[in-house]
Amino acid sequence: MQRNIKTHTTIAAITLTLCLVGMVMSGTAFAQGCVNNGDGTLTDAKNRIMVREACWPDIWESCMQVTSSLVIAGYSDWRVPSNDDYYALVKSPCLKEYPLNVPVWTWSSTTDPHDDTYAYTIDLKNPGPMPIERKNDTNQCIAIRNF
Repeated sequence: MQRNIKTHTTIAAITLTLCLVGMVMSGTAFAQGCVNNGDGTLTDAKNRIMVREACWPDIWESCMQVTSSLVIAGYSDWRVPSNDDYYALVKSPCLKEYPLNVPVWTWSSTTDPHDDTYAYTIDLKNPGPMPIERKNDTNQCIAIRNF
């Protein structure tokens, strides 16, 4: 009986320790707001967005095609952000870790409602009004996915 109490006490202590370690680790990741997954992606758990770290220059149509065919970190549901996605992305702590060190215009998947030969763009480092550009112009492409 004495041995069983000791065993149960030890198991309870180990379980409590593991729970506390897990809470500290989760709290650290949550406090950071953005987690570098070490596989070419960043995760913003608050906004439920995963962002590919690298971007590339391209025209709009090619950007849409390349992004939709990406398989990164085992995921194949990558896409170019819409105008609505950009609002979450601009507020994301991952933007500080995103490798765009200078103002760079990136494509939005949102097409101009008045002329489908134009699409919206945004400067991730200096967000503001979202201008439209001809789809055959070259801007940066970024890939995101929701989870």
